[in-house]
Amino acid sequence: MRLIALLNRLNVTYWAMVVVGWVVQRLPPRLSYEIAALIADVVFAAWPSIRRRTVANMRWVDPARAEARAAAAFRNYFRYMVEFLRFPGMGRSAIERAVEVRGVEHLHAAMALGRGAVAVGFHIGNIDLGAAVLAQVGYPVNVVVDTFRPPRLDALIQGAREAKGLKLIPLDQAPRRALRVLRSKEILALLMDKPAPGEGVVVDFLGGPIEIPAGAAFLALKTGAPIVPCVVVRTGVGRYLAEVAPFVDPRAVPDADVAAVTQRAIGALERWVCRWPEQWYPFRTMWLADVPSPGRALA
Repeated sequence: MRLIALLNRLNVTYWAMVVVGWVVQRLPPRLSYEIAALIADVVFAAWPSIRRRTVANMRWVDPARAEARAAAAFRNYFRYMVEFLRFPGMGRSAIERAVEVRGVEHLHAAMALGRGAVAVGFHIGNIDLGAAVLAQVGYPVNVVVDTFRPPRLDALIQGAREAKGLKLIPLDQAPRRALRVLRSKEILALLMDKPAPGEGVVVDFLGGPIEIPAGAAFLALKTGAPIVPCVVVRTGVGRYLAEVAPFVDPRAVPDADVAAVTQRAIGALERWVCRWPEQWYPFRTMWLADVPSPGRALA
């Protein structure tokens, strides 16, 4: 802990990110991806706990190829980190050229209800680019973000996000500000696949129980805001696909409670995980059961 505190005081993490970002932005993207994949393989081999967790999670998605899927997901996460470092250099026109958007009519239909919207996603593909694409559609987008240390690093990361038109809500302020955002008829963007032991809601995912944050469904029920599942995945070097799924109206869900609304909302996210398992980053223990249900495999 003392070493981490010392590194923070010296801004080592900040300067490392500045230097690596400078290098990455000057390398050809394909070369950056290849280097990232090589580093990922080394880290994955040397980090047994994260390897075990990721393989165990992938057994629920594709039992026959769980180890290969897990290694590929780790490589893609490191490629995402390359994209994250290149993110500050992407202007509006660059994003428009790089990203194909499908299903935006579902977002327009959700916002037409006049209740704001809760845009939800998993850690799939490029989550920062996904929020930026939402902002470019023309609606105010508010994103709940973690705070980084030291403060200089936090300012660097959050500044890049704000430059893309995003409104940022620090995680510790989310309970107070989220309701205000939706009552102002804006978009609140949340990630739903971070395990929340003891404080979330248990739902079925790929045939097994997982516990995920209940915040999206709670806010939807409180305000009437529809839940809009979204994803952005990489389709090639510097090319992406953004998809928006049909929204979930909490007022139209029979016997609506937090569990029922959450279960309805993650249906699209489940399909995306099955479609792009190697771009999902499940590096924490996800399921509350140890063994996948028989007969469930990659769709």
